[in-house]
Amino acid sequence: MIEVELKIFVKNITRLEEQLLKKGFTEGNSLKESDYYLDDESGSIRNHDQALRIRCSQDLSSGVITNTITYKGPKLDTISMTRKELEIHTDNLETAIEIFSSLGYKTIYPVIKQREYFNKDKITVCIDQVEHLGNFFELEIIVENELEKNAALEQLLELLEELGYQKKDIITKSYLSMLQNLPN
Repeated sequence: MIEVELKIFVKNITRLEEQLLKKGFTEGNSLKESDYYLDDESGSIRNHDQALRIRCSQDLSSGVITNTITYKGPKLDTISMTRKELEIHTDNLETAIEIFSSLGYKTIYPVIKQREYFNKDKITVCIDQVEHLGNFFELEIIVENELEKNAALEQLLELLEELGYQKKDIITKSYLSMLQNLPN
């Protein structure tokens, strides 16, 4: 599966939510997500533009917690955050981290955020309030193969423009990279 994704800094969350609802998006879950990225001492995963992440998600209305291990492949273009993505779920966050630690992978700076989901057809919009970084939104479409990637990207770029943003507003750095580059 390939996740076609655009990330943008949010100017006004309330206005964005209103625009999405007017466009027929429905509100989804509200989650607190704690992302633990893993790499070895030499940084071999990040050095190859890949990511290995364990995410702990807590649904803020039900309290239900889910843990997901995700591999993200290298970016597939220079415009977006589009990558191959593989995921599996685990019931035990601590054991998953310990398994990777035993193999030489250590957790890196955690990314903590509150995320609000909005959905319409195949498009998911995530509005993120990221600790130490600020507010962002992501536009996402999951496609099965690279042949579908370009059409999905065009659809997201069109929505981005309808929401009052431009191609130049797109951020191609991960939250982890942004956090690691903050001044002390």
